[in-house]
Amino acid sequence: MNPLPRAQTTSLRHKRPLAALVVAAACLLTTTLLTRTLSAHGGQYRGPTSGGNSATPQFPGGQGLVAGGPLTGGSANLDVASWRVWWGLNSDRYVRPVGDSKVTDIQRSQRVLPSLKAALDGSDNPDINSACLIALGKAAIQHPEFDVLEVLRIRLKRSNLEVREAAVLAMGLTGRSDVFDDLDAILRNTKAGRKLVDRDKVEDRARTFAAYALGMLANRSTSTVLKTQVLDSFVAMLEDKSIKDRDLLTAVLNGMRLLGPINDKRLLWQATGAIEKHQGLRMRDKAAAVQSHGLTALAALLGRGDSSAHERAKELMVDVLTSRNQEATTYVSAIIALGEIASPDDKPQMDALLRAVSRPSDSLMPKFGMIAFGKIGGKACRDQLERAFQRGKRDLRPWAAIGLGLLAYHEQDVIAAKQGSGTAARNVKGALADSIGKLLHKEFKGEKKEMQAAIAIALGLANYKVAAPDLRKLATKYISNEQLAGPLFLGLAMMEDTASIPLVLDGMQRIDRSILFGQSALALSRFGRLDASARAVGTLQAMTRIHPMYLRELAAAAQAISHLRNPQDIKSLAAIVGDTKLAKRDIWQVAFAAAALGSVADRDPIGFGARIAHGMNYTARVQTISNGQNGILDIF
Repeated sequence: MNPLPRAQTTSLRHKRPLAALVVAAACLLTTTLLTRTLSAHGGQYRGPTSGGNSATPQFPGGQGLVAGGPLTGGSANLDVASWRVWWGLNSDRYVRPVGDSKVTDIQRSQRVLPSLKAALDGSDNPDINSACLIALGKAAIQHPEFDVLEVLRIRLKRSNLEVREAAVLAMGLTGRSDVFDDLDAILRNTKAGRKLVDRDKVEDRARTFAAYALGMLANRSTSTVLKTQVLDSFVAMLEDKSIKDRDLLTAVLNGMRLLGPINDKRLLWQATGAIEKHQGLRMRDKAAAVQSHGLTALAALLGRGDSSAHERAKELMVDVLTSRNQEATTYVSAIIALGEIASPDDKPQMDALLRAVSRPSDSLMPKFGMIAFGKIGGKACRDQLERAFQRGKRDLRPWAAIGLGLLAYHEQDVIAAKQGSGTAARNVKGALADSIGKLLHKEFKGEKKEMQAAIAIALGLANYKVAAPDLRKLATKYISNEQLAGPLFLGLAMMEDTASIPLVLDGMQRIDRSILFGQSALALSRFGRLDASARAVGTLQAMTRIHPMYLRELAAAAQAISHLRNPQDIKSLAAIVGDTKLAKRDIWQVAFAAAALGSVADRDPIGFGARIAHGMNYTARVQTISNGQNGILDIF
């Protein structure tokens, strides 16, 4: 890696790597997950300078201390006890319209890929490189002048570990079956893998990212042959008794979670059987983090059903919840898992779940229980949710509101499935959703702002349009209150309340309201107002290093562009990314633009971060899941 210019060396000495900063800042702006200032390796982050004078951007505080202690390796923390964190990691699935990308392969070939390659060839800066590599993986198609895979392979040998990790992950994001051998070799630390990275040993972190890459590779493929190859690689890792590293094992399990949907029953039973066998071992040696992610992986692969594998999995969850010797994160995983596989008529599972959420000594179990109740449905779950919403403790009530919203949301999914009309059926009001909407709306007006924010999200999930005028009125009054206005906008967007569009557009008028800026963009994506991205692109183009808050504003602009995914932005973004002279003056502008470009050109309508985050027990932390800097969720 070439050294930075001398004028920048001091100010960047303790900087966060951009691959983490891009999305960690985005998480901050969406959900205020990050607390205090951005820092890394024990030193305060100082942004790039002009004339040798450092500008230190201060990022606004979030919800306070992390439940269970600070994350290892940094001071930017996830408050896992906050409903906003769960919503921030899962909101894309409920708010963003899902559909094919509007970006054409011609645009990817002629604009996106050449600009990213030019940036990679023209700069050795690890931040630019990491952002461009991830973007390249998202947008990758066959190119007539160069092989994307070869571009990635070259970066596997770079001296900077995060660049190598980004290259590994990007290989999986390409979705190309011919990357399997490389990723398998890196994961297993074979002779071929060591040759690829040009090292005596493949670092455990790089192997961890190879596991996630293989999971994404299988997720993006419909090939049973490829899924089988990936599964065989994962099973070999689980059966290797010499592997003790928690990060590596949890990555393998989460990679297996991404194998779904698996239409081949034989392959599904092989995958779930391997996890079950491994879980039995982990329960004995009390590797809590590993066991926790094994439970959620098992549930994600199975979904709801009544096969023998489903019954064994349900029994396993009951065994965990009724045991007194488990870590808190393991209990939480069992609750999350039951939310995915249990049905209202599963009495042993429902009894275990009801007992678990009533334990007074644990604050996380009841909260995740509310989410599980919302996904399972049925009268008993509804009764629990309504009781907690109306009479529960203050910190539990927002979770209960979200749970009620999910209960109503999934009822409409059932209606849509029966009608065979997809999302159009969401406008057909079910009796349950209507009843829940009335309850939520009744409590909305008299609540404090934090509860109003959660209820607004729940009303949006319930699609209770009757409440729209009240949400609009409150958003107009408190539009400067980002913590309230943002959720109000998202609730209105899920109701598809077009009358609120001018108000939401107003939320993007001031970049200094960066949290609201990002959430407004997400809401506008639901309304199909992609033209709103022009404001974000203009901000990204105009931002300069002399502005003391420019990093926060760059992050907000990049996030907004990523939410809206307007194909018309590609030309402007590609011009920034491919400007090698600009890269020498302002690495952050180029790197944030690359991250935004990758999201716009992503061939996956959901995105890898949302796929990894959905259903994950993020309370069972290891460094490569989230350390506030460069874990897989930080890259999300």
